Amino acid sequence: MAFKEGRYTAKTSTFGNGKYGDLRAFFAAIYLDREARSIVLDADPSMGSLREPIIKLLSVLRSMEFSSNSPVTRFSNLITKIGQTSHSFESVFR
Repeated sequence: MAFKEGRYTAKTSTFGNGKYGDLRAFFAAIYLDREARSIVLDADPSMGSLREPIIKLLSVLRSMEFSSNSPVTRFSNLITKIGQTSHSFESVFR
């Protein structure tokens, strides 16, 4: 709404000039949002995560051009190291 309206009000301060696409209002809405500033949500390991832990691991391996010497690459104890194993995506297989 802040991007569309060009204005964002947080407590006693107002940001933006009221024109469509005002970036001051847009960024104020992002940074001053209740969820962005919540200490309780910071303790939740899944909050704000853009990708599942296993996907992050695979992305790092791809970016480093990982190449295995064996036909099957096994990652042991992933649940204890990154908190997730393959095929156990909580957001999909619940």
